[in-house]
Amino acid sequence: MFAYISQFRFLKPLKSFSPRNVMIFLAILGPGIITANVDNDAGGITTYSLAAANYGYSILWMMIPTTIALVVVQEMCARMGAVTGKGLSDLIRESFGVKVTFYVMIACC
Repeated sequence: MFAYISQFRFLKPLKSFSPRNVMIFLAILGPGIITANVDNDAGGITTYSLAAANYGYSILWMMIPTTIALVVVQEMCARMGAVTGKGLSDLIRESFGVKVTFYVMIACC
């Protein structure tokens, strides 16, 4: 999967909006949009609405460090996966064992 994406780093910046360029862009971006919206169910939207009603803009500043942390973690996981061909849980299991992997995966959910 990552080998296919890495082929695009050698392309020059797109200078026109042809249907082919749009399809390539959507092929690369599409899974990210779907993954980003997976947790937006009725319970999540209710929670987000209640948090916004209670706190307003007072905790908006937390979006900056949270976004930076998420970008760093996603980048590290993607690089480890591209190099080893294994997922994060496989790498944790190989390094720390099954018991630690179980508790880390429970904590992540």
